[in-house]
Amino acid sequence: MPAIEKVNPRLRNIGRSFNGKTVQQFSVALGADASSELGPGEAVEAVLRAFQQRATIVMHSALQNSNTEMTIFIEGNYPRDFFDGENGELLSVYLTSKIVALGNSYGPNNFDMTAVTVTASADGVYFADDVAVNYAE
Repeated sequence: MPAIEKVNPRLRNIGRSFNGKTVQQFSVALGADASSELGPGEAVEAVLRAFQQRATIVMHSALQNSNTEMTIFIEGNYPRDFFDGENGELLSVYLTSKIVALGNSYGPNNFDMTAVTVTASADGVYFADDVAVNYAE
């Protein structure tokens, strides 16, 4: 009986393709130490809520860089669109504007949300079907 060779594609970004969905990565610079902003109604929750209003969060990092930054991965690919119904803009620009609009004394600790910026990762989008072309690798 002849043998059947079964070949499974090798994903280029194995660590980011674990869930079989297209994923986009964003960096969030909070502008100040947010280690005391982890509770309900505080800054980190507000940032996550802004993302959740437009996308499904797949995962997020802990606070990094002296507790001033975090990374958020969302499901899907979000090119320039009319997120606010008026202006064609990138999702990162839209999210920054929504978070900044929360003001300079947000929550019980009066966190300054006007310094927050959201940036799409330079690595771009990790597509679910992003496989290596050479199956022999």
